[in-house]
Amino acid sequence: MNEGTWQSPLAEPRFQFVLVTVLVLFGAMIWLFQHAFADDRDVKGRVLELQQTADAILYLDEVLTQSARLGAFTNDPYWEARYHAHAPRLEQAMDRAIALASGAGADLERTRDTKQRLIALELESFALARAGRHDAARDILLGPAYEEGRRAYSDGLTEIRGHLARQGEDMERRLRRNLLLAGSVLALLGLVVVSALLVVLQQLAKRLDLERMLGEISRKLVLSGHDEVDENVRWVLGRLVSRLQARHGYLLRQGGGGTSAKSRDWLAPGTSPALVSLMGARGEPEEAGLIHFSRTKSLPEATCPEKPLLTQLGIDSLLGFTLKRDRGVTFFLGFTFRKGRPRWNEANETLLRTIAEMVVRVVENKEMGDSLARLATTDSLTGLSNRRHFTEELAREMRRCQRKHEPSALLILDMDFFKKVNDAHGHAAGDAVLVHFAACARTTLRQIDLIGRLGGEEFGVILPDTRGDNALVAAERLRKAIETSPTHNEGRVIPITVSIGVTLLRGQDASVDQPLSRADRALYAAKEAGRNNIKSA
Repeated sequence: MNEGTWQSPLAEPRFQFVLVTVLVLFGAMIWLFQHAFADDRDVKGRVLELQQTADAILYLDEVLTQSARLGAFTNDPYWEARYHAHAPRLEQAMDRAIALASGAGADLERTRDTKQRLIALELESFALARAGRHDAARDILLGPAYEEGRRAYSDGLTEIRGHLARQGEDMERRLRRNLLLAGSVLALLGLVVVSALLVVLQQLAKRLDLERMLGEISRKLVLSGHDEVDENVRWVLGRLVSRLQARHGYLLRQGGGGTSAKSRDWLAPGTSPALVSLMGARGEPEEAGLIHFSRTKSLPEATCPEKPLLTQLGIDSLLGFTLKRDRGVTFFLGFTFRKGRPRWNEANETLLRTIAEMVVRVVENKEMGDSLARLATTDSLTGLSNRRHFTEELAREMRRCQRKHEPSALLILDMDFFKKVNDAHGHAAGDAVLVHFAACARTTLRQIDLIGRLGGEEFGVILPDTRGDNALVAAERLRKAIETSPTHNEGRVIPITVSIGVTLLRGQDASVDQPLSRADRALYAAKEAGRNNIKSA
C-alpha cells in the first residue's frame, strides 16, 4: 500500500491470490465431477454392452441349433432360411465379444473355431435334408461328433460369459474405486475451498472491523470540541490498546520550540507514567515510520539499562509509529505488549499510520488554535492577558457576580516613575522591569486571579470571590512583593513600586467601564497620596 492510503481488501495481492486460488480449485472440482460422471456413464454403458453381447451369443447359438435340428427333422425350408438369417448376427456378436473381452481373445477364438465346425456340420445336415436324405441329416445332428462339439462350444460360451461377467465386475470395482477417489478429492478440494473462503471472509470481517473502528475514531476526533481533544486522544489510545490487546498505549510529543511545550504525553487508561518518562528519556527516534523492539527479557542490562523497569511493568515488546513534523516536532504513537508483539501485517501498519496521522493532526490543530488564542488574548511581552481579553473576562466575572450574588474585586496597578526607568536605563531595561513585574505578580496572586496588561505600565487584576477587606489584603501583599523584589538587569538593580486602586464589582454595574472608572479614580488617589500605596473606591 502507498503511504497514507486505505485500500479496499480486494485490491491487495494476498486477497487476490486467495480468490484466484479459490476459483481455480472450484474449477478443478467441476472438472473432476464431470470427469467422474462421464466415467460412470461410460463404464455402465460398457458393462451393459458386455451383458447384452453375452446374452446375444447365447440366444443366437440357441436359434441356430434349433433351426438346424428343426430343418433336419421337418424338411421345412423356413428353418434353413432362419438359420442363414441369424448366422451372420452370431458372427458379429462373436467379433464384438472379442473386441470387448480384453485378455480372453484366445478362448474366444477357440470357441469361434468350435462354432465354425458345428456350423459346417449343420450346413451339411441342411444339404442332406434338401436331397431327401433326412436320416443322414439327423444322424449328423445327433451323432457323437456334433454332440462333442456342442459340449466344447457350450463350455466355451460359459467361459466367455463368465469372463465377460468378471470383466464387468472388475470395471464396476474400478469405477467405484475411482468414484471414491474422486469423491475424496472433491471433498478435500471442497474443504480447501471452504477454508479459503472462510479465511477470506475472516480477513474481510477483520478489515471491516478495522474500517469500522477507523470510522468511529475519525468521527470522535473530527467532532471533538477544542476542550475535548485531550480526552478524546486518550479515548483513542484506550480503543487501540483494546484492539491490539496491548499492555500500555501512549502518544508522546517531543521537540519543537516557541510557546508550545517541548514534551507532552497522552496516556491510555492504565498506562504507567513511568513508561512514558522512560521512553521520553530515550530521545527522539532517528527515523519516521514503524518501529519495534521485542524480547526485552533476553536483552542484557548492559545494553538495555531500562530492562528492570520494563520487566517491572510487564513489557516484553514495544510497537509504535513515529511521525516527523515541521519545526523539529516528533510524535510517537506507542504500544507495549506482554508476550511479543501481535501478528502484524500491512493493513495493521496502514491502520496505525492512518490513526497516528489523524490523532497528530487533531493535536496540532488544537495547539495551533491555542497558539492563535494566546496571540489574540495575551500580551506578547509579559505573557499576561491583553486589554481586550482582560475586559472580556471582567465582563464575564461581572455577570457571574450578578447571577450568583457573590463578591469580587478589581485592582488597577500602575508602576511608579516608570518613565524614569526608561530614561535612565533604556527601553530594554524597562521591558525587563515589566517582565519581572508580571512574574512576581503571578507568584503572589492566586491561581484563580487574572492579571492583565491594560497598556504601558498599567495593569489590572480580577480577584474572584473576594470581599472588600480581603481585596485590600491581597493588594497590600502584591504591593509589598513588588517593592521587595527589585529587577536585576545587566548587573544593575532596578527597584520598582506600584500604586494600586481597589474597587468591588457591584450588582448595579451596567458595563465594565463603571468598575474600571472607580478603580482608576482610586489609583489616581493613591498616586496623589505619594505613590506606593493603596486606595479604594
